[in-house]
Amino acid sequence: MINNYAFGRFIINSLIQTLLLFLSDESNVLPPTENVLNVYDGVETFVMFIGYPRSSHSLVDAILDAHPEIIIPHEYGLMGKWKRFSPVKFHRRNNLFSALHQLSKRQAMFGIRASANNTKLSGNYTYTYHVPGLWQGGYQNRIKVIGDKKGGRTSEILMDPSKISILDEINQVVQVPMKFIHVTRNPFDNIATMMLRSMYKRNDVREEGAKVS
Repeated sequence: MINNYAFGRFIINSLIQTLLLFLSDESNVLPPTENVLNVYDGVETFVMFIGYPRSSHSLVDAILDAHPEIIIPHEYGLMGKWKRFSPVKFHRRNNLFSALHQLSKRQAMFGIRASANNTKLSGNYTYTYHVPGLWQGGYQNRIKVIGDKKGGRTSEILMDPSKISILDEINQVVQVPMKFIHVTRNPFDNIATMMLRSMYKRNDVREEGAKVS
């Protein structure tokens, strides 16, 4: 069992280790063909993001997904999808973990970790959350942490008390402790960014020298 303090230290250390790997220019080697039945046996923790939109969840998620022991794809949206799937098709540990893992692989392959207008597929490099040369979409020796990043939508769903039971169902399926990552940001920045995005004014503000994510 991992307590909250120890897991918090693990997350921070994972972010630091990932950045150090990136700076060291150490290339990764994808693992050999794995036994699908065993690849998720080493998972110790299931992670979900909570919080508000425009809080840099995507940046934190991208760095964590580049860690050699962590798989967290960009916006799978587990909470919103949970009730759409039948137990036979989806509510099994390996099925869920595989769905998250495969999405992470696809995102790493095509560089799709931001909106469609800011990915390799569109040829627009305004920004991406792709971390080249590290472990996005893959792992080194084992997967220790796996999860989903959809903080704003997850929090929105959980505002309905009747939806809390979904977390219990997810916990029964993953069969490991669940941890929640809450990325906080100055709320004025959240509000300003959401407003500027809704008014399509972000680029105008950027041209004036302001930082807007």
